[in-house]
Amino acid sequence: MDTIWECAFTHDAAAIHLQAIDLGGPGRSDDVVVVGCTSPVTRGESSPDGRCKTLRRRYDGRTSSTHASPKRAGLPERVLAHYEAAWGADYCRELPVHGPSSEIHANFCAVVFPPTAERPMFTYATCGMARGREAGEEHGVEIFMLSPSPDSQIVEVLAAVAQYHVAGRPLGLHHTVNFGTPWLSGGSACTFGFLSRPYLDGAEFEWSHSGVPPIRFLWLIPITEAERDFKVAHGADELERRFEEHSFDYLDPWRPSVA
Repeated sequence: MDTIWECAFTHDAAAIHLQAIDLGGPGRSDDVVVVGCTSPVTRGESSPDGRCKTLRRRYDGRTSSTHASPKRAGLPERVLAHYEAAWGADYCRELPVHGPSSEIHANFCAVVFPPTAERPMFTYATCGMARGREAGEEHGVEIFMLSPSPDSQIVEVLAAVAQYHVAGRPLGLHHTVNFGTPWLSGGSACTFGFLSRPYLDGAEFEWSHSGVPPIRFLWLIPITEAERDFKVAHGADELERRFEEHSFDYLDPWRPSVA
């Protein structure tokens, strides 16, 4: 029997509640849901379109370098070195409004990379979500989101997902999460997220084997509730095929659903 896990949290991550929910029927993908605090939003402007047409076909053709910058400021060095090798050393860090909870790494933050000529979007990435072997993980997990503009709402979303990963059920490839709120402060039709491979950054970016345990880096793509239901019913590969067929714009908070 397939199940999903529902996690309710407050913004200060003080309350965690888990509940198993039957998805019904064999052959459906497992799912992980994070339910957050909601607030009224207004429709925002769409971002530039035409972002991604062939995600998976590009995946094996992109690689990242292995250099690292000395800029660390006490943050987990392996994670930062991995990000810098792929995205450069121009970044800043942001903390969730109430700071990291006691379950997350003490130095947890979101690392924000500004747009570049090659990568014309903001990149928000967790730093400190991976827990390590002492927490029973075979490999650590860090996640990132892409945005058309700077938005502190993304920091809150990433912190909530990291909180669930650490205090609830560990997340992994092709899990989905329910943000419980739009992923951008201006509003969005996408209130769920889908953990995918980092197709835009190449196969080498997905894993860091520079220490123990290895760390996996996954792309958290904002999706609609209908797309989440489609993934549960038909599987992650079918959802990604839909993305490609519809040339979906992953930066547009009001893009049409592909399901």
